[in-house]
Amino acid sequence: MIFAYDHRGIIMTDRVTCGISVTAAYCRDWMQKLRRKMHKNRLDLLGDGPHIFHNNSRPQLEKVVTDLLSTYEWEVLPHASYSPDVSPPDFD
Repeated sequence: MIFAYDHRGIIMTDRVTCGISVTAAYCRDWMQKLRRKMHKNRLDLLGDGPHIFHNNSRPQLEKVVTDLLSTYEWEVLPHASYSPDVSPPDFD
């Protein structure tokens, strides 16, 4: 399950189909969908430059994803990859 939220609640979710791998292309496509959804429902977030907090897995660190985040000017909050003590759902 992949989800994006802010202090007002869930913005978008995606249930990854069983047997499908989450690749860099999958992450990139999901972030593009997220941005379109934010244009509809959370336009104010785009102006402030969203902060992304993810687990730094390999697909999320690939060039196609980091380039997209750079293009969108979205800041990725730093933390260790696959950190068991700091999970994105535990962030709030």
